[in-house]
Amino acid sequence: MAMKGKEGLRLAIMILITAVLAGAVFLQSDKIASWFTGGKGDEGKEIPNKPVEVVYPKVDLKLLSKTKEDTSFHRYETEPEIYEHLLVTASNLTPGALTAMGLEHESVEAIRANPDRYRGKPLWFEGKLEQLGRPEPIPGLYKTTKTEGLLKLKDGDIVKFAVTSEVPADLKLGSDARIDGIFYKLMDQRFGTPYEKAPFLVGPALHRAFLHFKPVTKLDPNVLNRAHDATDAQMMVIEPGPLYHLTSYVMHLPADKEWRHKLEPLTREAASQLVGRTKPRLPRGTGFRIVAALYWVRSIAAEPNPLGVKWWTDVWVAHRTCGTIWIRIPGRIPGKWKTGDYIVCYGHYLKNYLYEVGNPEWREFQAEKGTLTRESKIQRVPYFVADELLHWKLVSNPSDKWFSYGLTAVAALLIGLLCFLVYRDNKADKEVMRRLMERRRKRLENGT
Repeated sequence: MAMKGKEGLRLAIMILITAVLAGAVFLQSDKIASWFTGGKGDEGKEIPNKPVEVVYPKVDLKLLSKTKEDTSFHRYETEPEIYEHLLVTASNLTPGALTAMGLEHESVEAIRANPDRYRGKPLWFEGKLEQLGRPEPIPGLYKTTKTEGLLKLKDGDIVKFAVTSEVPADLKLGSDARIDGIFYKLMDQRFGTPYEKAPFLVGPALHRAFLHFKPVTKLDPNVLNRAHDATDAQMMVIEPGPLYHLTSYVMHLPADKEWRHKLEPLTREAASQLVGRTKPRLPRGTGFRIVAALYWVRSIAAEPNPLGVKWWTDVWVAHRTCGTIWIRIPGRIPGKWKTGDYIVCYGHYLKNYLYEVGNPEWREFQAEKGTLTRESKIQRVPYFVADELLHWKLVSNPSDKWFSYGLTAVAALLIGLLCFLVYRDNKADKEVMRRLMERRRKRLENGT
């Protein structure tokens, strides 16, 4: 039965008061507002904000003490056992290992004067690529090769090197290059490019030189397009040149952060254009605003680089429409993080990356969400570079406070009106009851 009259008016006022009070409370309560952000940090597992420890093989200094270099004949040849030990050691060095071992720069003259002091120590040199040999197999190492070559330093000195990784295709004779490796011995050569007492370094890789690297304030498509992801093999490598170029650009964006307002949210359509599923493909370096759920965060030691970055922070997130995304941030990020936290970052796309999911916490998180499948163990993901990682939360507008004050005032007014109506109705009811009692009393007195 529908309510009419006073009861209907009271019910309408009470519903209106409830709605107004709910609006005021919603605007003032961050806890209630967080329900609508999707943030579930209190339910996730806390991610330890500790850098991954750099583990590296030990150099057998006792074995290196047997090195012979007193005569030109000794400096002309390498001792197979010692040389192979250094090659195996170099092939097992992880990013940041040489830095953790105490990588330093020293003059050729100082090394020649006291080679025993530097033997087995990590050193670096930069110069012009003077000579580059062909890859040769290393005895005892499956599918691992060594490539020997020479660097000519600015002062004309020669440094010999051997690396266990493939030399980048864009490093040609005459290119500026850098070698980071373990000092073995002094070497002589009488043919080709003759030299005497050249330091011989054995390292994991040859890189482009850093000394000529300038801060990037404008992206160069020619540099970014050196990142390739057409094949599985290409997607399993992050090319240092494009990475440093894009990271330098991100690090030198205006500090006022106004550029962030110009970035569009990452959508399914944009992601399809980034990875080349639809045309035209968006340029590498395109920036987006990314809001996603956090999978995992870890900080790893950086290889020597022209940016001076000592640590990289790798972030894996689950985007609502694009799936898993890998984001790399220069430096270590502060704060506490939990699986399932909703984050926001402003990332610039570099390439696609193919990897095998190996993090047990990540797999456990996927299993809990029901997203872990046999296919998900090997994933193709877009790779972004960002300046920082932020917790996503509702941004309060200064006008919200005054609006909530207004709603509270209206609610108070309605409550006052309801109290007035209740008081008036109660007074009217008492008057009616008094009159009925008076009429009944008179009837009794008159005997009717």
